[in-house]
Amino acid sequence: MHTINRVITSEYPRITIDPGQYQSPYHLNTHELPVADITLRAHAHLNLVFNFPHDPIHACIYRLHLKNHARFTGYLEINSGTHHITIELYLHESCASALVYGTYQLRHQESITIITHQHHYAPRTTSTIYLKGALHDKSQSLYKGMIYVEKCAQQSQAQQKIKNLLLGTHTKAQTLPHMKVLTNNVSCSHGAAIGNLDKNQIYYAQSRGISIEKAHLLLVEAFLSSTRF
Repeated sequence: MHTINRVITSEYPRITIDPGQYQSPYHLNTHELPVADITLRAHAHLNLVFNFPHDPIHACIYRLHLKNHARFTGYLEINSGTHHITIELYLHESCASALVYGTYQLRHQESITIITHQHHYAPRTTSTIYLKGALHDKSQSLYKGMIYVEKCAQQSQAQQKIKNLLLGTHTKAQTLPHMKVLTNNVSCSHGAAIGNLDKNQIYYAQSRGISIEKAHLLLVEAFLSSTRF
């Protein structure tokens, strides 16, 4: 296992993690996957862009540790390839917050597996996962999410929201959310939506002289770009 460690202390840095430097043969055994380990110390703010390579296969674990009042925002965008991505969020101290959002669009027989862990170990911590996917042809997606809230983590908030658009007759999307909440006075939720393009919207676009192919393209772009929290 190859591990890269980074400690963030300054406010508002923006860095790009290049998964190419963590590249290894694609194994589902997580003990063999490369790990990017990042710690945000008290009051540190980090905006991170997951810059995924165009290699046909990619797998990596991203592990974030947040201290008092630390704030993390991670954005991912995937447009090709087969990926196995694990993102682990550890909110160790009070008022830490983490947001991971992004999109993926796959074609042919490409696939993506995203696993997230949201661990709340302190009061008034916040974590959010919001992902959208568009699946063409025979592509597949699998999301597994775990929210864990410790007894001492009162007044914490955790959310998972996963939406997939199925654009082929053989596409497949699975969403498997889990929660383990050991205290009260918290707000935890998870939601999943799977659907197709709206036929009424396609008809409306065609009535305005837009071809069906262009209408499909515009609607997919609108779906992926409307990332709201």
